[in-house]
Amino acid sequence: KQRLDIKECLELIHSASGIAILAHPFTTIPKAGDVKEFVKHLDGLDGIEVYYNQHKRDEVKSLRNIAKKAGLLMSGGSDFHREASRRMSKLGFYGAKKNTSALNNKQ
Repeated sequence: KQRLDIKECLELIHSASGIAILAHPFTTIPKAGDVKEFVKHLDGLDGIEVYYNQHKRDEVKSLRNIAKKAGLLMSGGSDFHREASRRMSKLGFYGAKKNTSALNNKQ
């Protein structure tokens, strides 16, 4: 299975006018301090998925602080994949109130 290098991936997202968000950060990076270090050295990242149905309150708080300090967008999602999924998430039922003003500033 061929994989993209992170910088190539970010460039590809931006070339398609996309916004590069680090999804489910604690799935691959277990500690908040490590997430902070990871994003600090990742030029081209636009945001972090802060609001996620599997995050605990303290994790959301940590990710919000990391995003604010790094000047990154904060995203959220239900992680909905399909109706017949074993996951307990519903489409559009998780995250923060809609605020797209920061997106307009990134483009």
